[in-house]
Amino acid sequence: MQFKSLIENVPKVPGVYQMFDKSGALLYVGKAKSLSARLRQHAADEKILQWDVARIEIITTKTEADALILESDFIKNKRPKYNILLSDDKMYPMLALVPGEFPRLSKFRGKTNQKRDVFGPYTSGTALNESLKLIQKVCRIRTCTDSYMKNRTRPCLLYQIGRCSAPCMAGIRIRHSDTVSEYRNCVALARRILSGDTSSVLKDLSKQMDAASANMDFESAAKFRDQIRALSETAARGRKSGKSADYFAGDFSERPTIAIERIRDGAIISNQIIYPKQTDGMTPSDIMEQTILWAISDKRQETGNRNIPIITNIPTPLLDSYRLLPVACRPDDVEIKKLLHQISTNRKVFARAEIKWRDAVAELEGWLGIRIERADVFDNSHLFGTNPVGAMIVFGSEGFAKKEYRHYKLHDESRAGNDAAMMEEFLTRRYGNCKGAVSCAPGAEDVRPLLIVDGGRQQWNAAKRVLKKLNLEIPVLGITKGEKRDGDESFIMPDGKVDSSLPKDSRLFLLLRAGRDEAHRFAITFHKKTRGKRAVASALDEIDGIGAARRRALLRHFGSASGIADADTSALTRAAGISKSLAEKIYLHFHPESDALL
Repeated sequence: MQFKSLIENVPKVPGVYQMFDKSGALLYVGKAKSLSARLRQHAADEKILQWDVARIEIITTKTEADALILESDFIKNKRPKYNILLSDDKMYPMLALVPGEFPRLSKFRGKTNQKRDVFGPYTSGTALNESLKLIQKVCRIRTCTDSYMKNRTRPCLLYQIGRCSAPCMAGIRIRHSDTVSEYRNCVALARRILSGDTSSVLKDLSKQMDAASANMDFESAAKFRDQIRALSETAARGRKSGKSADYFAGDFSERPTIAIERIRDGAIISNQIIYPKQTDGMTPSDIMEQTILWAISDKRQETGNRNIPIITNIPTPLLDSYRLLPVACRPDDVEIKKLLHQISTNRKVFARAEIKWRDAVAELEGWLGIRIERADVFDNSHLFGTNPVGAMIVFGSEGFAKKEYRHYKLHDESRAGNDAAMMEEFLTRRYGNCKGAVSCAPGAEDVRPLLIVDGGRQQWNAAKRVLKKLNLEIPVLGITKGEKRDGDESFIMPDGKVDSSLPKDSRLFLLLRAGRDEAHRFAITFHKKTRGKRAVASALDEIDGIGAARRRALLRHFGSASGIADADTSALTRAAGISKSLAEKIYLHFHPESDALL
């Protein structure tokens, strides 16, 4: 299978990708700010093309920083064939609490050990410094070396600005609070914050502040108030420690699929998606129980640890009755939901990779009883009738023909919001110059298409009316969604009958759904682009004195409507053709609540 076909529909979001060969062996793990862009770069790399990649799995993350940490965990624990092993974590800065009578905070890069508490890794030095600054503000723990502290005769500048409690002066006892016991309490507080226990720390500090205030100890109450303020303003960046569990998320709506994730001490050490085979006659519980026993037995024999909790979304009555393993069914668990989302994402992204186009189109021909050289798939998109657009995608025995894709803007605004009426206009414009049973396909005058419309009976009827009016003999297939939406589709056949008999994991069903999803993606993308352009134009057109030329000048200068909205008057005047008075008008348009101009 060609590498490009594996990545054709990968989303433009941050995440981690894994490449596997035909035997299922992991070849490479990588992270990206945009999975789509990164994998397309790989498609042009001759070295990677020689690896014979047979399958790709992705895990989406909220940020590139999250992907960076996840990639590091995977490389260390899975040891992919073509990755450089980062066994000593030298890439990532960490924060340590060095033990002693007065423990200190220390930044380092390198291997961890059991003699000190380690927090991280952090995605950058900036992220680490933010956490360090927070701990200094709230807990006032020292950062100096032992030799430096022992040789101090007076407190340093950090004490003066409230970032250190000056344990170097403990013998002198310049303040009552600077005692050994209170310093250790601060160290315990720092551990809780760096471990991510921020919410409970805030509750405890609030109680202590209220108690001190009730006892008329306003100095202590003010100290607790400052700690709460500093902790509320900055989030601790430590990774949660001590969390270990095995997660099994099963999705049986189509082909049985189970995502497995192992977490040890807060780090993801493995993540994989498996597809159990020979499951005829087995219930989801049977499949899940067999999968857990298969995946867990060897791992736990090696480590000698049978007490790590197992979380799943499918009941396992057999394992529960014999108490073989500590299994808990928690469908609403956050990690379980993440894994189910991962399964859904991989299904949608790589559905096309499972399609053998020639065979699938041949099955489509046999199912409909006609010969098909190409299929035109139409879809509409609008937001409550605004910015209405249409889209056509084309596929055939060689896959999607992207050069023949077409966008349509609605000419008759009276049709906006009426899907059937919109479909009539777009189909009329598409097939208006065709004759008889022959399509005027771009560059192929003798090609007869199959017309597929996304929608219900109204859209199918609209397509039939247009073709009848144009005297065209083109078969029409409609795709409708049931109550369960995705995965519950039925089809309106060319003769008007409804067919709901296609197996959801069949090659033909995957082909039709992939075509529908591609048309939907193409239409939505164009709609968002059109809506964005009109939003910018309409926002600026409402301002007296802004015409086409000044609108273009503003967009060229600031790059986007949000950039214009965020600019102050002095910045606006730097754009070509914008006077001070006009800048004030623009600023007040986007900031009507402002009384004074910046």
